[in-house]
Amino acid sequence: MKSFFRTHHRKNRVIFITVIIVALTTMGCQEKVIISGKCGVWGGNATWQFSEEGVLRVKGNGPMVNFGVFDTHPWAHLRNKIKTVVIDQGISNIGAFAFEDCWELTSVSIPNSILIIDDCAFLCCGLSSLSIPNSVNKIGYRAFAACKLTSVFIPSSIINIETSAFEACPLTTVIIGNSNITIGVRVFDGRYLKSVICKGNNPPNIVTGNNSTFSNVPDDIPVYIPSGSLSAYQNSNWGKVFSNFIEE
Repeated sequence: MKSFFRTHHRKNRVIFITVIIVALTTMGCQEKVIISGKCGVWGGNATWQFSEEGVLRVKGNGPMVNFGVFDTHPWAHLRNKIKTVVIDQGISNIGAFAFEDCWELTSVSIPNSILIIDDCAFLCCGLSSLSIPNSVNKIGYRAFAACKLTSVFIPSSIINIETSAFEACPLTTVIIGNSNITIGVRVFDGRYLKSVICKGNNPPNIVTGNNSTFSNVPDDIPVYIPSGSLSAYQNSNWGKVFSNFIEE
């Protein structure tokens, strides 16, 4: 009987110690918030918080404020400390100038509730990779200009990319999923671009001339297009910019 109680007590002690370890581990994994505030439009409930780990999280519902030169984002003093941005489901737009000049920012999580990535939202950030969800329908002026992006996929939901959205990015491959998209002036910088992949049978709308969508692009980089669409691309504005179409 004593042996039974001794064994039972030992088991309970092991369970108790295990529970404490799990609790302490869980507590350690939680983000330690340093500062927080509001970032939604009037009447909205979008909020933000910044943690010790360098994570800036935007929470709530509705649109973020469109910030600007004279109305800078409330985390401006943390620019050099923000490493990750996490936007929770429910936020509907990423505000203008929201993460401008956040050079230490290397990772961003964008939910499929986001409809618009507004002007200069990630201008001059350290982002080298990006996943744009299929909910986004507009990318604003200079939204990702001068970032470190090396490739970008434009989902089929996007119908408008405004001027210089990806200008001065070391943007080597561009994948465009939607034929109905309109792509503005100097969106992609030809100094770095090595290839373009178009998923649509009909050519997307692009600008030609001195301020082409593909500014300074060599005309002989490979442009991969769907099988059977060669004539459509050659007879569109794409044929005025590119000469090396490859049907896949």
